[in-house]
Amino acid sequence: MLLPGTTDTENFFNKEHLDLFKNLFLFVNIGRGSTVNEQDLLNKLNDGSIQHAALDVTKQEPIPKDSKLWHQDNLLLTQHSTWAGESESLFHVFMKNLPDFLTDKPLTYNVVDYERGY
Repeated sequence: MLLPGTTDTENFFNKEHLDLFKNLFLFVNIGRGSTVNEQDLLNKLNDGSIQHAALDVTKQEPIPKDSKLWHQDNLLLTQHSTWAGESESLFHVFMKNLPDFLTDKPLTYNVVDYERGY
């Protein structure tokens, strides 16, 4: 799943929404950690209604040592490494913005809209 982190999307993937996935094989979140109610996801992983999950982002980062996330066999934690395959495009965004940044001009390429939240 890929949602921005806004007040409208906080805990969007909670029990109610996760219940809509019947026998889901894989739940993936590469958006924002705030969009997933982690306890509800863990419950779904434990009852088998979601077989596997992969989280590149979590609510709290770094993940606390005592988090239940570390002990879930059917959960893959990648901690912000899914961008690695996109390094060429990230480099492109960086290089397009670098001249403006170095001259203290407003950035114009791929800029976050703070009013929208992404």
